[in-house]
Amino acid sequence: MEHRCGTRRVVRLPVVLWRHGSPPVAAEIADISITGLFVKVSERRFAVNQLLGVEVPLPPGCGLSAWRTRALVVRTGPAGIGLLLDQPGPPALLSLLEGLPPARNLPAGTGRASGEIILH
Repeated sequence: MEHRCGTRRVVRLPVVLWRHGSPPVAAEIADISITGLFVKVSERRFAVNQLLGVEVPLPPGCGLSAWRTRALVVRTGPAGIGLLLDQPGPPALLSLLEGLPPARNLPAGTGRASGEIILH
């Protein structure tokens, strides 16, 4: 059974993931909430309970060029990985998320819904 503390929002945002001792991995966020992300990633070497560095470039006007934090891998699967964030995003990112419609009846990580929001 899944437990979420925030409403999931469907997005397509670039993200860079870091693992200790490995080169960065570019990926795409499929959905996001204030406490977590589902990331579509072709790299299959992520493991549950692995700690990652996360960098999300932010759109102009957010006051920051990128948001950086740590996250714990809580789920892996063929579509990608589920991450639990170490800390909620900055206020500019949270404001942006609140303006997006919630994902409805969307299996985690599909990244597709009617009215999908794509942020550049």
